[in-house]
Amino acid sequence: MVFGKKKHITMFDEVLESSWKLLHEGFQSFRSPLHHAALTTIDGDKPRAQLFILREFSEKNRIFICHCDIRSCKVLQIRDNRNVSRLFYDSEKWLQVRLS
Repeated sequence: MVFGKKKHITMFDEVLESSWKLLHEGFQSFRSPLHHAALTTIDGDKPRAQLFILREFSEKNRIFICHCDIRSCKVLQIRDNRNVSRLFYDSEKWLQVRLS
């Protein structure tokens, strides 16, 4: 299905706005499906995925805050390679938000 340019932009804006709203709910409530997410880092040449808890985020600055032990492998991996991916998933809504 092909949408006109204006319709496509409107839909994208709505999806983006909805995603930010859900992420905001995710850090506010531990009951939110988006409170827990997967964080994928790079270890040498291999991807490594682990769960993290969303503690806070800034939509304006595109910053996500989670807590972890400074000695953890993921901290070292992010120091070596800042390319990461985050995956939030709501199984009831069949919705995933992927950010890289």
